[in-house]
Amino acid sequence: MWAAIEQFIIGHQPLILAVSIASGVLFLTSLILIPFAVLRIPEDYFIRTKQQPGESGGGRTRRPPMAWRAMWLVLRNILGVLFLILGGLLLVLPGPGWLTILVGIALIEFPLKHKLEMKILSLPVVRNAVNSYRVKKNKPPILFPGPALQKKPQRHGDTERHREEKNKRKKKNLE
Repeated sequence: MWAAIEQFIIGHQPLILAVSIASGVLFLTSLILIPFAVLRIPEDYFIRTKQQPGESGGGRTRRPPMAWRAMWLVLRNILGVLFLILGGLLLVLPGPGWLTILVGIALIEFPLKHKLEMKILSLPVVRNAVNSYRVKKNKPPILFPGPALQKKPQRHGDTERHREEKNKRKKKNLE
């Protein structure tokens, strides 16, 4: 068994080297770009209604020419697909795969995008990672609709208090 693995490694050294380098580059890229993207998500992104024309925060009422909007949409979708591919790779390679996929989905325009984003953010690991990072960088946590997704990120030292409150609620419910 080990001899077969060793023979495979020896026979495919350039491929293994290329995959190793690509993995390292993808990991470093995700370490730089994902935090930037997570901090740029507006706090009310998942609870606000769609903006009407002229309601943008910048007060700009004129829209750029159609060619610029189309070019921006194409570039944004290409970047989003690249993030999706990168996120898929980072699920098996070292790095924040789910966060990268979430950023990719946020960039791409497609039907039912909001539902898919909410499905990913319903994973406690993803939701807590996003919000705890935002809190650490002095940004408000992202607000989510519904009581199931309104959990605040825990800070260091809050876990014991959280357990005590949970136990008190359980005791009340049993009585």
